[in-house]
Amino acid sequence: MTVFDDGSGPALYVGGTIGGSGATILNNIGRWDGSIWEALPGPEGVGVNSRVHAMAGFDDGTGPALYAGGVFMEAGVGFGQPGGLLVERIAKWDGSEWSALEGPSHAGVRICTGPRCLVEVLALAVYDDGSGPALYVAGNFTRAGGIITNHIARWDGEEWSPLISPSGSPDDNGVNARVTALAVHDDGSGPALYVGGDFTTAGGQPANHIARWTPDGWSPVDPFGVGLDGAPNTLAVFDFGEGPQLFAGGEISEAQFEPVYNIARWDGREWWSLEDPIGREFQGEVFDLAIYDDGAGPELYASGRILRTGNRTLNYIGRWLGLGNGWTGLDGPADIGLSDAAAALGVYDDGRGPGLYAGGQYEMAGGVEVGNIARWSCEVRCRADFDGDGDLTLFDFLAFQNAFAGGDLSADFDGDGQLTFFDFLTFQNEFAAGCP
Repeated sequence: MTVFDDGSGPALYVGGTIGGSGATILNNIGRWDGSIWEALPGPEGVGVNSRVHAMAGFDDGTGPALYAGGVFMEAGVGFGQPGGLLVERIAKWDGSEWSALEGPSHAGVRICTGPRCLVEVLALAVYDDGSGPALYVAGNFTRAGGIITNHIARWDGEEWSPLISPSGSPDDNGVNARVTALAVHDDGSGPALYVGGDFTTAGGQPANHIARWTPDGWSPVDPFGVGLDGAPNTLAVFDFGEGPQLFAGGEISEAQFEPVYNIARWDGREWWSLEDPIGREFQGEVFDLAIYDDGAGPELYASGRILRTGNRTLNYIGRWLGLGNGWTGLDGPADIGLSDAAAALGVYDDGRGPGLYAGGQYEMAGGVEVGNIARWSCEVRCRADFDGDGDLTLFDFLAFQNAFAGGDLSADFDGDGQLTFFDFLTFQNEFAAGCP
């Protein structure tokens, strides 16, 4: 999912293996404007002819455009229909028509190696390495536009180029296995492109499943490239009050030899888990991460095969309450969470305020039939439910006291910008009144 404005206003673009919505045929990619689903029409037809894995907006100097990557070979065509534009797994949509990303000998990406060789684009990100913003395209491929680009390549709007360290040889191009996630993050040493995947080397250096790319070339994230013990499905940057940090989610047991329970955070010096003192460590593979503000401040949300965290039920989607507080589920009118895993999360304002969108192969969300995509929002949040578990208990008092003692202004219940005895009184009054 990504939000893109084609000139008619921001809309939520959703890609995947999608036939349509109701009577509207989408062909693997569609546009939601807050009221209706629309296909992406063009001179050659609609959509793309197979699965979409990743999307990103990028302006190559000719105006903003939406780029889509996946396993598809043609764009501007319906499934099983001939005559589409040959794009080879990556294509540009400018709001009216599709175009290919051409190279010296062909368009798009091709060729892969390994026992499970499926050529695909899995991640897109826009990053400026000092020579201007460019689109970075990553996945399972060894050629882009005919040039050797091992699993990651740079597209500047006119041509493809490989990622080779200034002091490296052409053999040290890219990484040695599939890339699954990208994110731009500044850990204090300057913006860098963080790359996650199945690889064990980047630019010829040891880098287990995660590495950094900067104008200086490739480098491991942590000393000696110990990294992670599994490939992250998603990378996200979130500031929970200690400055922006990088979060990696997937099927990950260890980061730098420390247990992390499928999600880890990098603070610029070392890796940490997100567990809390009463054993609410994360359980289950993480598919996606998103930052969403429901009106009470930005928070980190995760989706995937996550059913429980310690003694809390999540049902495939959860919200992190910060250090020491663990995870909580998303309550619905008749149930909690989703009926199956959500592959993708996105944030979009459809006119009612920002909402968190979850897409996947599931039918129910919060007890409501939704048909593979749903919107979560919390227009009226019960402030007295301070730990966010849906119940008013002693733990809300403890969470409030911890925030107050730590100087966290989320405990400023009377809104005067200071933490005083009156905040205790206001909190107690709201707790006594109960949640609506």
